[in-house]
Amino acid sequence: PPWQSCGENTESANERGCSFDQISFAWQTPECFDAPLVAEFAAWEDWTFYTESGGNTTIPRSEALLGKRTLYVSWRYHMVHCTFIWKQMHRAYERGWIDSHIHDYNHTLHCGRILLEKGHMDDEVITEGLILYPVCARV
Repeated sequence: PPWQSCGENTESANERGCSFDQISFAWQTPECFDAPLVAEFAAWEDWTFYTESGGNTTIPRSEALLGKRTLYVSWRYHMVHCTFIWKQMHRAYERGWIDSHIHDYNHTLHCGRILLEKGHMDDEVITEGLILYPVCARV
């Protein structure tokens, strides 16, 4: 591929033909972007995005999906994200391209803890979605 990553900001990501992945809040090169799975995740629920922890101020989905800023999402979003990331990882191995965020075993461990953790309400807005610019590599 011409690029291994989408750069370090939204402008470079757009210039390099990258797409924003709502599952992982990551800008992905064409080789690592899984459009069907991202569409499935987007249709899973009518996701709401927030500008701060606690969920007081929402942001329109169209603005959130521009991938320009850190946002906050519900605990349920975080749990569904984890299950979709595992699907995404498996599909990445089948396709032959994987991004450095999904490939990181620490993220797998993190998601395992999240899915088993008790004491959070599904609509609790405490999950920070940082914008990522992972490296896309051949498996």
